[in-house]
Amino acid sequence: MEIKEQKGIGELFNRKNQSDLETRPVQNIQQFVGEVYQLFAGSLLAGAVGGYVGLSFVPFLAKSALLFFLIVALEFGLLVLLQVFRKKRPLNLLLLFGFSFTSGFTLSPMLALFIGKGWGGLVGEAFLLTGIAFFLLTWVSMTTKRDFSFLGKILFVSLILVIVASLLNLFLQLPWLQIGIAVVSSILFSLFILYDTQQIIRGEVETPVEGAVMLYLDFVNLFISILQLLGLVNEDN
Repeated sequence: MEIKEQKGIGELFNRKNQSDLETRPVQNIQQFVGEVYQLFAGSLLAGAVGGYVGLSFVPFLAKSALLFFLIVALEFGLLVLLQVFRKKRPLNLLLLFGFSFTSGFTLSPMLALFIGKGWGGLVGEAFLLTGIAFFLLTWVSMTTKRDFSFLGKILFVSLILVIVASLLNLFLQLPWLQIGIAVVSSILFSLFILYDTQQIIRGEVETPVEGAVMLYLDFVNLFISILQLLGLVNEDN
């Protein structure tokens, strides 16, 4: 649960910067979008490697909460630096993949929990469902004539409410509230995919690295929400 909050706050940081971004034309939008998705795919790969490597360190992380939070601090430090140096190549690429790897690493305790319960298959199912949802939502966003720009403020406020509810439930530990948060989060980040994809294909994102980070955070948060839902359903069964 703690890991999810960290992702949500990272997403919030990204949204705040995006809301202040001035629209800029892109000379070759197809090339720009292609580079965004190449970097996004590379980020997913780096995150997956980070999660796999992190599984070996879970016993150490379980014994030292301080070590885990230091790694989380590193993750957010990389995200901040990525925003600051987003135009500086190749530094921005190193920061992008470093952040992705570290974010995957911090997900390893959650993955280890599922694997330890014999639910390793649920991790694969969650990733597959996330991939399918991401593909369909991307296709809709690229082919529809509907303008999703009106969602910007709504999604930003909704994200804050989800983070507050999630932090509150860390203390309350209410199963029904956790289910509600997971359901709302899955819907929220699905809408973020629609919104962010249109922002990217319309050239309203300044650099490909920023677009890749937006999509990566959307994908990871949707994956976490779906994984939590599958875990809660399996727990009830």
